Amino acid sequence: MRCHFPRAAQAALVLAAAATQSYGEPPLKASSIRVRKMQDLVIYKDDKFYSSFPSIVRRSDGELLVAFRRAPERRVLGEHGTSHTDPNSYLMLVRSRDDGKTWSQTPELIYANPFGGSQDPCMVQLRDGSIVCSSYGWALLQADAAAKLKGAYRHGNFIFLGGYLVRSKDGGHTWQGPIIPPATPGETVLDLFGKPVPAYNRGAMCQGKDGRLYWVVAANTSASARRTGTHLFISSDKGSTWQYSCPVAADEKVT
Repeated sequence: MRCHFPRAAQAALVLAAAATQSYGEPPLKASSIRVRKMQDLVIYKDDKFYSSFPSIVRRSDGELLVAFRRAPERRVLGEHGTSHTDPNSYLMLVRSRDDGKTWSQTPELIYANPFGGSQDPCMVQLRDGSIVCSSYGWALLQADAAAKLKGAYRHGNFIFLGGYLVRSKDGGHTWQGPIIPPATPGETVLDLFGKPVPAYNRGAMCQGKDGRLYWVVAANTSASARRTGTHLFISSDKGSTWQYSCPVAADEKVT
């Protein structure tokens, strides 16, 4: 994984700068903001693995933690290609104590899902120093078994598992969980066991001034088509339990 500033990052910086403006000030123009790349930094590399989807937090002592999804590089094993669904994709973590100049060489395991591969770790660091990390998974089934499942969301012979969370109270050295959130009301996608998939999303949650955690999740509540909307869940106990709040965005024509 390399650190760089693609156009998407430049756009994010523009939005961040705009968000910090005081009311009454003239609006910032995108053309007035310049991003200059200083250098490329390799955070983690191992040619035997396909590593992707990083999430980063900074500890109070300045230490940086990067979580990412790691799976075998299937082309090295003689297979045709590498996919974002893999039964051996795990959540991993590396550290830097020098502001990102160097990183730990041996990644630490955050979590290995016993039913399938995990995707897209998204960390949030709470004010008490604990870290909550969300993810979701895919299970690989034999083709005949996958074909028999009703209501499941399939990617080839992979079946969507829905979301889960893990939590660390010691700076990411150990993790507790998984915490299984409830399904979004009206969710139509079913898991391996015929139940609505737990809430899930790709994207970090945030902690409000009142200490509660706010998490916007995706859900498919349409029985006639695969069309996702977004919904808000709230936790009052640092992610241990979740309560549904309200819809955020939905449309009959777009997903």
